[in-house]
Amino acid sequence: MSNSSSNNETSMTPEHAMNEVLEAESNAKHAVDKCATEAESLLQQARQKAKQIAERADERITRIHQRCSRVVTDQVGQLQRDQQQKARDSHSYEVDTETVDVVVEQIAEMLTTTEEGIE
Repeated sequence: MSNSSSNNETSMTPEHAMNEVLEAESNAKHAVDKCATEAESLLQQARQKAKQIAERADERITRIHQRCSRVVTDQVGQLQRDQQQKARDSHSYEVDTETVDVVVEQIAEMLTTTEEGIE
């Protein structure tokens, strides 16, 4: 059998050998094209996945910013309310100097007059 296969190889015509080479080249080209198509598909899938991840990350960042903004706004509002309350409280402690003057005069009069003069 080895003689027959060896005869087969040597009996191959140049035209037949060229056709085999061209067929092998065509098969290789199809295999490369198939790999390129699969690679492009995988690349597209990876890009889509990356886009989804980026969108999810952006949404999360936006929600975090909104929460932080809401907390800061609430805290600023509370500080403003506290400040307004302090301002109202400080006004309630203001002394009416006119009333103080009247009371001081009355006390001074009581202290400086004798009981006999009051009767």
